[in-house]
Amino acid sequence: MAEIEQTVIADIVGRLPQLIPWNREELLGQEISLMIVCAGFEERAVAIVDEIADTKVKHLLIVEYPTNTEDNASAIARLESIPSATRSRVKYDRSTFLSEICHKIEAHAGEGEDVLIDVSAMASYVTSRVLKALWDKSAAANTRLFYAEAREYHPTNADWTKFFSRVTDPEDNLSIAESYEATYFQSRGVEETYECDAFPGRNEGPLATELIAIPSFSLQRVKSMTTFAEARYNVTQRSIHWFLGSPPDKVKNGWRFDAIAKLYNVRSGGVSVDTRDYRDVVRKLDEAWGEALRNERHLVIAGMGSKMQNVGVFLFLSMHPECGLLHCEPKEFIAGRYTDGVGPKWCLNIGRVGEIKDLLLSRGRLSFRW
Repeated sequence: MAEIEQTVIADIVGRLPQLIPWNREELLGQEISLMIVCAGFEERAVAIVDEIADTKVKHLLIVEYPTNTEDNASAIARLESIPSATRSRVKYDRSTFLSEICHKIEAHAGEGEDVLIDVSAMASYVTSRVLKALWDKSAAANTRLFYAEAREYHPTNADWTKFFSRVTDPEDNLSIAESYEATYFQSRGVEETYECDAFPGRNEGPLATELIAIPSFSLQRVKSMTTFAEARYNVTQRSIHWFLGSPPDKVKNGWRFDAIAKLYNVRSGGVSVDTRDYRDVVRKLDEAWGEALRNERHLVIAGMGSKMQNVGVFLFLSMHPECGLLHCEPKEFIAGRYTDGVGPKWCLNIGRVGEIKDLLLSRGRLSFRW
C-alpha cells in the first residue's frame, strides 16, 4: 500500500547546512573562482584578508558603499591587497546593483566553480541582491559564506542605560523617539525606503497584509519601514509582528533582546529569534507564513536583523517568493558607534546552489512510498 508523505519545514531546516567555525586550512592551495567582499568601515570587514592568504583567487569583486566614503577608504585599500588574477569594483546603487552583480556572477562563477562571499560587512540590502544573483545566475557553483562577528556591538550596555534613563515616558513612542534624536545608534537619517527588486512579492488576492519586523537599533530606519508598510499596504499596528534578535552569548549580550523590545515598545508577543543560527529565522518565518496563509493574509518582511538573519530571510523568501521584502537605506552609518574589533569567524558551506534551491522548493511537495 502506498504511503504519502509531505515535505514540511522541519525536513528542510534539518537538511540546511550548519554554521561552523571557520577553518582557513580547508582552502589552502585551493582556487576560488569568484570572491565577493564588501568594503565597510568595521574592523571585521577586512578579517578575511589574512584568512585566505594562501588561497588562489581568480576574480575579486569589491562592493563599495555610497555612504561613509572616508571611513571605508582603508578597507578598500586592505581588500585590494588580496592577490587575485583579476579584480573589479562595483559601487552600490539600488537602481542598478542587482543587474550589475548578476553580470559579474555570470562572468566569473561557472559550473562547478568555487565562490566565496564575505557577508561580514554586508548591509541587508546588499546581501539580498548578491545571494539572489547567485541563485539565479550560478546554480551550479559551489558556494561558501564567510562571516566574522564583531567583538563588541554598539550600543554598549552602558550607552543603552544612559540613553534609556533620559526617556521620560518609556511606554510612549514619541518620548523614545525624542530621546533617540539626541543619541543615534548605528545610523543617521533615511535615504530611501522601498520594496526590494529581488523580492517584490505577489499579493494575488489582494489580501490584507501583515508585516514581520526584524529590527536593529537603527530606530529611524525601522520606523520608516513600518510607516511605509502602513501607507503602502494599509498595515495596522496590530498587524506588525516583531522578531527580536536573541544573541547566543546571553551573559554578555542577552540584555539586547530586552533593550530592542523597549526601543520599539513591544510589550508582549515579540518572537525571540537567534542572531547567529540562520535556520531559526527560516523556521519562525515559515511558521508566520503558515499562520498568515490560514488567515488569508499577505506577508511582507522588514528586515534589519543580524548578518545571518539576513541570510535566513533570503532563504525563506527563496522558498516563498510570493512574500515581499522591504529595505531602508540610511543617509549615513555612524562608524564610531557601530562595532569594535573582530570576534569569532564562521563558515556556511552552502555547496551547490542548485541543490539548496531544490531543497527549499520542496516545501509542501508530496512523495509516495510503497
